[in-house]
Amino acid sequence: MKLIEQPQFSFNDAFIYQNLSDINSRTSCNVEPQKRKLTKMLHSNSPFISANMNAVSGKRMAEAMAIHWGVACLPQDMSKERKEAILKYLHNDERYGYGLVSVVVVNNQTDNVIVAKQLAKKKELNAVFVNVEWEDIIGYYTKEMLDAYPESEKIDVSIMPPKNFLLAKEEFNKDNLSEYYQTMVDANQDFIVFIKEKEVNWEKRILGWALTKKHAVRYKDYNPAYQSDKNLSVILSYGVNQINNDVKCLEEIEHFQKTYNVDQLLVDTAHGTQENVIHAVKTLRLNFPEAIIIAGNVCTGEGTKALLENGADGVKVGIGPGAMCETRMQTGVGRPQLSAIIECAKAAKELNGWIIADGGIKTPRDACLALAAGASYVMMGSVLAGTLESVAEIKYDLDNKPYKQNFGMASGLAVKERNQKLSPFEQARRMRFQEGISTSMIYIKPWMETVGEVLDMFTTGLQSSMSYVGARNLQEYTDKSIIGIQTSSGYTEGTPHWKRMN
Repeated sequence: MKLIEQPQFSFNDAFIYQNLSDINSRTSCNVEPQKRKLTKMLHSNSPFISANMNAVSGKRMAEAMAIHWGVACLPQDMSKERKEAILKYLHNDERYGYGLVSVVVVNNQTDNVIVAKQLAKKKELNAVFVNVEWEDIIGYYTKEMLDAYPESEKIDVSIMPPKNFLLAKEEFNKDNLSEYYQTMVDANQDFIVFIKEKEVNWEKRILGWALTKKHAVRYKDYNPAYQSDKNLSVILSYGVNQINNDVKCLEEIEHFQKTYNVDQLLVDTAHGTQENVIHAVKTLRLNFPEAIIIAGNVCTGEGTKALLENGADGVKVGIGPGAMCETRMQTGVGRPQLSAIIECAKAAKELNGWIIADGGIKTPRDACLALAAGASYVMMGSVLAGTLESVAEIKYDLDNKPYKQNFGMASGLAVKERNQKLSPFEQARRMRFQEGISTSMIYIKPWMETVGEVLDMFTTGLQSSMSYVGARNLQEYTDKSIIGIQTSSGYTEGTPHWKRMN
């Protein structure tokens, strides 16, 4: 036994010092991860990544993350068929030419209420737009409006509320964002719908994209994250055994690479400091020399170096800090996340690599500390699990408050899904090893119910922090940041405590 007596710290134990700054506007702070010589970085315009969790990252999350400057990581348990459908969806230029939020257009003659309700809840605007005989959009129903009608009925346009949005048939022009915003203000409307006609199976269809006031402000400063051409960025994750033992896995990656230009791959395991993980990284590097390869998870500098020296470009850091993870409680193995980030980031820098801080990101403050400590990206799970775009279906508690269920990737539910092709006996054996929470209620908060709202809050928080430090980009942010250690009462002092005073 060897004892390391040096204290280890989490995000709550730390704070960032204020520096002399010549930055007059926080909007001038660039949050795009800094590209370095001889280093392959992710296709992302911000440091935010959605976690490769079954309850978090799917089609809608991948779309929303890329549109709002980040990137999603699809989980290893996802079938080839489902990945194919998502990649095809992200590949569709017609859908993403604007970089805006796509809307659902239904027909009053052919679509009934139940179809409309199912579609409405899967979009940021939580609504469907209705047209008559494919001629023009005449209005929209929110999910709440549709709840009042029997599901078997056709959509009744005669009782539809008056059109309370602006309709534009011209091409969207990003240079006109301020004009679009002013038009919405002058008309007292919250959004503009841009529509385009398209022939589908010899029938005329209408596609639509929405620009809200919030979008207009956001897109003034940031661009959607594209992988190549018009393909929205996404990361595919695979298990160690999939890569090492399944030839079809490599064939699948090759197919996705050739068909959809996907070149961002994650070797995903809870214990990244293993010989078979290194072998998997080597296998991917040999077969896909130009790919961007991430591997993890680790919590030491030695583990970081081992993965980078054997072909990884980036390393995922974090053992046990996630909200759904029980690894530390079950095994005693792990490390406070801030200390892990500092050590692993230092090791990665020596090898011209980078790290992703995975786990423990609850607030913009946590993300700021992770990036200040040397991480190039932060991965977020639970904070995105309660958005409309996460994979889980919306449910309602006894007080009719909406929530979604979340579960850890080492939980019993995830283990069952991952091993469903094995024999019942082998499934039972593997179910004994669970290190995560199988179900958790994540309430949908009105002020952060969409991915756009969450990322906007995290981005502006980061920009403000950068201005306090005097950093115009993320590399300067890491270089200039001074991190201090505080007591638990110091942390409490920094939280809103009006209620404790009254």
